[in-house]
Amino acid sequence: MTAVGLVFALVFGFAVGLAIGFSDLTKGDTAPKVARSTGTEIELITEALVVLMAWTYFTYFWKTRGATPGQRLMHIRVVDSTTYQGISTRQSVVRYLGYIVSALPLYLGFIWASFDSHKQGWHDKIAGTVVIRTS
Repeated sequence: MTAVGLVFALVFGFAVGLAIGFSDLTKGDTAPKVARSTGTEIELITEALVVLMAWTYFTYFWKTRGATPGQRLMHIRVVDSTTYQGISTRQSVVRYLGYIVSALPLYLGFIWASFDSHKQGWHDKIAGTVVIRTS
């Protein structure tokens, strides 16, 4: 893992940890009675917010900049696989949803890129994108 990837993982992990920790506060007997209904409502809201934050982060940067800050530091960019131009909003949303498909079977969709002739993961194939190196 590169230093950039490690920093991103730490920052993102910290934010997710805070969100999960907040939802855990409602489970104990010391939680206020108002927030202690069953806890599942707050957990569900917290998880939805985490997914929404990640979706917003990735789709915004892929659409507007062609890469997330970490990808820019690694000099790589996400482009349309046929035109090699920036990707559309639809492609960025589909690519993010494709991350879920790539991750579910033990991250096989990400590993796939190592063996693919065009170096595309399943999420890239689904969205019609490819990752290229920039100078």
